[in-house]
Amino acid sequence: MSGKKKKKEHKLTFRQRFGVLTYFVALAARENKMAVFWYFFDIVPTTLQPFVPIVFPKLILDELVGSRRPGWLLMWVLLMILSDTLLRFIGYYTEYKTTIGTVWFDQYIERKFSGKVMKMKFAFTENAKAMDQYQKALNGYQYSGGICTLLMELGTLLSAFFTMIGVIGIITTASPLLLALSALVVISSLILKAKEINVRIHFYNLRPKMDRIYGYVFHNLCDFAYGKDLRLYEGHGMIRKMASDASDMLYDNERASANGRQKYDLITGAVDTAKNMVTYGYLGILVLLGRITVGDFTMLMNAADTLTRGGILPLINNLQELGNDLELMNEYRIFMDYPEEDQEEEKGFASIPGLEGFGSMRKMLLPLKDLAAPLIEFRDVTFRYPDTDRDVLRHVNLKINPLEHISVVGENGAGKTTFIKLLCRLYPVTEGDILINGVSIYRYRYQEYMKLLSVVFQDFRLFSFTIRENLQLGAGGGENGAGALTDQRLREVCRMAGFSQRLESLPKGLDTGLYKHFYEDGIEPSGGEGQKLAIARALCKEAPVVVLDEPTAALDPVAEAEIYEHFQQMTRGKTAIFISHRLSSCQFCDRILVFAGSRVAESGTHGELLEKPDGIYAKMFRAQAEHYQDK
Repeated sequence: MSGKKKKKEHKLTFRQRFGVLTYFVALAARENKMAVFWYFFDIVPTTLQPFVPIVFPKLILDELVGSRRPGWLLMWVLLMILSDTLLRFIGYYTEYKTTIGTVWFDQYIERKFSGKVMKMKFAFTENAKAMDQYQKALNGYQYSGGICTLLMELGTLLSAFFTMIGVIGIITTASPLLLALSALVVISSLILKAKEINVRIHFYNLRPKMDRIYGYVFHNLCDFAYGKDLRLYEGHGMIRKMASDASDMLYDNERASANGRQKYDLITGAVDTAKNMVTYGYLGILVLLGRITVGDFTMLMNAADTLTRGGILPLINNLQELGNDLELMNEYRIFMDYPEEDQEEEKGFASIPGLEGFGSMRKMLLPLKDLAAPLIEFRDVTFRYPDTDRDVLRHVNLKINPLEHISVVGENGAGKTTFIKLLCRLYPVTEGDILINGVSIYRYRYQEYMKLLSVVFQDFRLFSFTIRENLQLGAGGGENGAGALTDQRLREVCRMAGFSQRLESLPKGLDTGLYKHFYEDGIEPSGGEGQKLAIARALCKEAPVVVLDEPTAALDPVAEAEIYEHFQQMTRGKTAIFISHRLSSCQFCDRILVFAGSRVAESGTHGELLEKPDGIYAKMFRAQAEHYQDK
């Protein structure tokens, strides 16, 4: 450690671990009671089976070297065979039932993970700590074995406890000294196992960032979307080197973990071997002295071995493993506790990171009944991203009147997209407030507030569904058909977005699949086609406020002109906000907001701003106009 003291790993207290345990057991019982029943029913055969080779061999051997009664000997043999067969059959059946439960719980947790990622507050999706926590939750659940392993460990724990009680009773009546020897072995094994688990936890805590890097690099290696760039820019070598470095990093971590645990495993094995030598010698002497029978010798040897291997040691090891797994599974609970977009009503703002300043608004949330184009006001809004000290927006004050069409322009990094993210409640403001019709947007119920906005960001995503399904998502008809639009309306929004010609050329029309994930004949839309579909999806929502962030960035001049030709029709009866670097769009708008220096530096119509020759907008417009003028 280069002379530095190793940082102590943070571990949960007993009370915290018990809380994690009850959390998952309650979750399992709530979601699938029968699966939980079979996990715990397995305690019966698991507890009784170790006593078959302990009790029956003694009875058989004592009969062979003693009375030698054929009837009794046959009875003991048959009882041993029947008992073992019955317990094994019960064990096989419970294993079959628990295997089904394992598949069910694994799929359930996968759905919970994906659902959480979709529903949690957007700010966490762009936060490195949250991404690390997601990876820790995923790794922790997988490494621990999840709910099924937890239930099995609990069952094994109870089974080992009952087995231990029975075996201690057998040994105590015959040889208390043997019990003391077993206790020494258990204590030493307990200490060694604790040290081995500490090593495992230490190296597990190093994994999340490594796994994130590894996953990203290898995702790029096998993602067809990167095919053109890798070939055109000869990126194979660089990506392969990054992949090799990521693999080496994970390998070194696992090797160091294995090396750290190996010595404790070797010492544990040596202690167990020494215990067997002493036990055999001690019991052999008792047989020679006539204090115990050969049957007793067999019974006590099996009992002593069961006590350490099937009783106390499994009990202790399972307690330690259970504690370790609860540490890992707690990462899942931490991730699942991240607040979701619509949880303000349940928890109040005071419990949500970044919204503490608003205090608790529980029972104060308002329904948004009026879905007409509203008055939007930014009142002294300042914003900085989490874990940074730079204000992206500073003391922004502006009003957007109902039905007004606004163009937002400015250099890269001026805060234009951030301005939209705040309006969409993807982030809470750092200072100030945003008002809709004079009421803070944080006072409205989240799901109802979302109905106000129809947004296309410049980094939009289309889904690998049919064109119809992508468009119906905008109308809210993606899940159960509620709110679904007619084919006529879908074709109309495609026309306004400039996609009708391409749509008519497709044999399956609206039922054409996008991409190849689900459809062998799926199409790969170009950047411009994808942007048109994203605009069409936004129009399907019929929201009173339309926001288009760089709506024509991927379009050629002709397609761009077509979009603006339908501009008035697309936004009729709506408030519209355009963000664009192409200032030609500004001429279609009622007012222009120029962002610069983390604030709204200029505001006015196209003509008004051009009258300021030294203004920011006028300089930007002249710079673009020069490229279209004859030299």
